Amino acid sequence: MDADIPTCQPPAPEESPAPLPMPGQFVTCETLERAHIEAVIDRNPHLSLDQVARILDIDIATLYRKRKRWGLPMRWLDRSPPES
Repeated sequence: MDADIPTCQPPAPEESPAPLPMPGQFVTCETLERAHIEAVIDRNPHLSLDQVARILDIDIATLYRKRKRWGLPMRWLDRSPPES
């Protein structure tokens, strides 16, 4: 594993995972992608968006574009890198 990529934290027991489709239910790839990206961000509030982008193996600009296209709250932009 790449040492520069932070590890993703598992959800806390009291958290419910991102909603996934029921077996047999059809969803788009974008719906699954959005659920996954939101889950990674929500479950790792200590990570900056740059670190989240590295976990997801996408460019930080891609996260910003998806946030804008999906109409997600600005809290996505309010994340500061963790203090050293």
